[in-house]
Amino acid sequence: MKKHVLQESLDLVALQETIKQDFEDWELKEMSGNKEFNWIWVPARGHFGGLLTGVNIEGFEIEHSILEQFFVGVLIRNREINFRF
Repeated sequence: MKKHVLQESLDLVALQETIKQDFEDWELKEMSGNKEFNWIWVPARGHFGGLLTGVNIEGFEIEHSILEQFFVGVLIRNREINFRF
């Protein structure tokens, strides 16, 4: 997972089934290649679930988020062209 994010130099990341309750700062920095990312997540329930979403804040902004047990909804804005999706 980390290797792919770094290899492709991704600016948006959304992962499911992380099987993690929490993330340490160093884990998230390592995954983003030390780019400045804004991360949000829903913890796993035991050995199931877990959602992680992140955006490179240089180009994107999470304007709004909804976190549910099995759902992450985000409104993301592209800073350069002011497009929201």
